[in-house]
This record gives sequence, C-alpha cells and structure tokens, in this order.
Amino acid sequence: MVNAYRTKSVKELESSAIKRAAKELHDNPYYSNFLDTLEVDTGVQVRFTDDKKEEFLKTLIECHGFPSIAGNRMGFYFGSIQYAMKKDPMFAQAVEAVRSGFTQERLDGMEEISFEQAKKAGCVTERIFQLKAHDPEKYRERTQPSATQVNVMVAGITPKDRAKVLKKEFKVK
Repeated sequence: MVNAYRTKSVKELESSAIKRAAKELHDNPYYSNFLDTLEVDTGVQVRFTDDKKEEFLKTLIECHGFPSIAGNRMGFYFGSIQYAMKKDPMFAQAVEAVRSGFTQERLDGMEEISFEQAKKAGCVTERIFQLKAHDPEKYRERTQPSATQVNVMVAGITPKDRAKVLKKEFKVK
C-alpha cells in the first residue's frame, strides 16, 4: 500500500518548481528581473496589457503584418507580445489572420514579378523556376542512381582467408 502522506524528495520538489516556473514564465523571478532591467535600461515596455491588444492589431496592419516591427513601434518588448498571444488564443488567432493575409499578398506580388521576369529573354533561371513551380512533375530534377563503393574491413585474419570470407559473404565467383 502506498503511503498517501509521503513527502516529496528534494529532487522532486526542484523538478516541480522548475516546471511551474517554465509554465508561468513571467512569474519566474529571474525572467521577471530580466524584464524589469530591460525596461529600465532601454525604456521598452515589457508588460503587454489587454487594453493594448486592439491598438496592436491596428499597428500590425500599419506595419504590413510584421509583429516585431509593430511591437517596436508601440514600444513593447516582443517577448511580452508573444506571451500575450500564448495566454490569449483569440488574440493569437487575430494576429495570425493579419500576418497570413499580408504574407499571401507579398507572395502574390513576388510571383507576379517572377512570372514577368521569366518572360524576358535573358532570365533563364527565372524561367526554369517558373516551369518547375507550374509543372513540377514534368520539370523536376532527374538524377541517375550512382554506383556505391562498399569497403569491408575484416580484421584479425590473413589476406588469403579474408578473400575467402568476402567470396562467401558476397557469393562472388
């Protein structure tokens, strides 16, 4: 029967303390001290509060979907914004929606430029890229399988016996 009132060992207590600290990073005294020092040294705000979330989303749109740039523009430490996103899934979803919209817009623009460049006579590399992108099965890289050399090391026997072992192992005539 297991004793229900068993006390935890020092190692178990340390392990659970580390897990709690890692779970609530902002409650970790070392990290908290780092954030306070960062705020004093740089003037960057380290506590991202709920009332700043809507303002951040507007700034994120102004910064074309780059969260670190938006955080810098608002004067916030980016780690605090990441922490807010981790704690609030709805906020994280909103940030990701803005980011992905701008990402798709940038990709579309780059694809259009790439396509226009591929039409020009001197842009062979761009043309190859476009062909592979539009029909990867037809324009994929084809490589021939190459022969592989196998070296077998047999130690402790004479060269004559080594040859017999190799013939037997690989059934060479």
